[in-house]
Amino acid sequence: MGAKQNSHSVGGIVVLLVCCVFAASVLLALAFGARIYRSVEGRTESGYNSRVGLSYISTKIHAYDLAGTVSVGDFDGLSALYLAEEADGERYYTILYAADGWLYELYCQDGVELALDDGEKLLEMGALAFSLEGDTVRAVVTDAQGHSASMETFLRSGGAA
Repeated sequence: MGAKQNSHSVGGIVVLLVCCVFAASVLLALAFGARIYRSVEGRTESGYNSRVGLSYISTKIHAYDLAGTVSVGDFDGLSALYLAEEADGERYYTILYAADGWLYELYCQDGVELALDDGEKLLEMGALAFSLEGDTVRAVVTDAQGHSASMETFLRSGGAA
């Protein structure tokens, strides 16, 4: 009778071990899945911010697409897009640039000295570089991981300054 009771307790231990191995496998799969999900979510958010930022820039360019109103330059050491307009006989600029991981927009009167943090933070974005070739404005965003996205906007008015 003792051998029969031992086989039942050994069988119970085997079943318990199988259940523990199964539970550990499930927990490991959940941990790996959560890590992969966070990684994919981070890349998706970074790509989303880049696409939204580039779309915003393109929309601003189209809104200011008049002869002589769009130019690319340097703002406090960073690549910037300058969008000019006249109001009450004065020239004003909307300046778009990226600093400290954010896309900024700054509206100011011509000749006024301002700093990078005077602009309004719009959305998180990596490094931003502008170029103007003929009547085409090109913007390139590079995120912290080194992935880049670009956009080209044609100036219909031929409006490069």
